[in-house]
Amino acid sequence: MRRLITGMFALLLGFGASLAAFQASEFARGEAVQGTKLGDLDFNRYCTTKYGERAEAVLISNDIYGWTCSFRKNEIFAARRVDADAACNALHDGNAYANAYDAHAPTSWQCFRGRRP
Repeated sequence: MRRLITGMFALLLGFGASLAAFQASEFARGEAVQGTKLGDLDFNRYCTTKYGERAEAVLISNDIYGWTCSFRKNEIFAARRVDADAACNALHDGNAYANAYDAHAPTSWQCFRGRRP
């Protein structure tokens, strides 16, 4: 009887340790794939940082690639498409990248630092 109890205890202990190892590996895999989230990509802040305080972000198409910075340079109107990776780098002191969760939602851009998925 004692062997049976010891065997069951060992089996449960092994199962618990395996489950903990799987959960730890899922957490580590998730962190490595996504990197560290820095926050939403603030297109207006990027535009004013790059082109001056009167610049603003304008959405010219209803998807994640429709962001532009509009501004005046020497009293001439100008617009430049926003590179999301460059914007994250500028706003977060380099070594950052952008990732959008939904290609049809222009505001789904997030900035991350670390490994790119």
